[in-house]
Amino acid sequence: MSPTYIDKILQPGEVIRYRGRPSKSAALMRPAALLFLFAILDEIDHSLRYSVITTASHSAKTGGEIVVGILLLFTVFALVINTIGALAFLSSAQYAVTDRRVVAKYGLIKRNGVDILLAKISGVRVNQGLFGRLFDYGNVVVQSSGSGRRLVLIKSPKIFQSAIHSQLEASRLIKGTAAYQLDVKIAKSMAGERVHNSATPTSAPPLPPGTPAQWREDPLGEEAMRYWDGDRWTDHTAPAP
Repeated sequence: MSPTYIDKILQPGEVIRYRGRPSKSAALMRPAALLFLFAILDEIDHSLRYSVITTASHSAKTGGEIVVGILLLFTVFALVINTIGALAFLSSAQYAVTDRRVVAKYGLIKRNGVDILLAKISGVRVNQGLFGRLFDYGNVVVQSSGSGRRLVLIKSPKIFQSAIHSQLEASRLIKGTAAYQLDVKIAKSMAGERVHNSATPTSAPPLPPGTPAQWREDPLGEEAMRYWDGDRWTDHTAPAP
């Protein structure tokens, strides 16, 4: 299997954690609707032709045939264009979550790309309409720097959203990464810039060896969360949720 666009832009050491797929149902829905419209117009055209043969009102029926014939022509043209567009979208759309960022690419003539570092992501939401819920597709909107970037027509968008959330949580457990620094900064902001640098709670009982780095209930009994860095309790605190 030849490498994809996303495989080619990976940085050294970067690993893909989840690959999304474009929805065939969503991409082919418009051509299917046009095909259904063509079938209806074709049936009307046959009915008009039969009426011309069996009645004497040739002029009225001929005018109706011309109108239906023009509609059939435009429908066929739209069907061909939309089918080509749908197949091009399905062959070009790529979505992935790596251990560092969210990347996507779709479109052949007009290429749309998304490349957002995990540390820059402030939120992820899924947009689904009625048909999206029925056929399990939708758009994933990734919020970054006050704006949202759309990843369109993804199959199982909720799973893709969960993959982003999981990787965000995993990256924030690694001390020294940009995501970890962002997490500490957010905690300070939530505390109203009142994150108190109390002495490191050396008297607090340590957690069992191997406990992963994470926010936990403050062992000193305060109504707050304190960060365990994997080895010891730190002086970083935040309001309890």
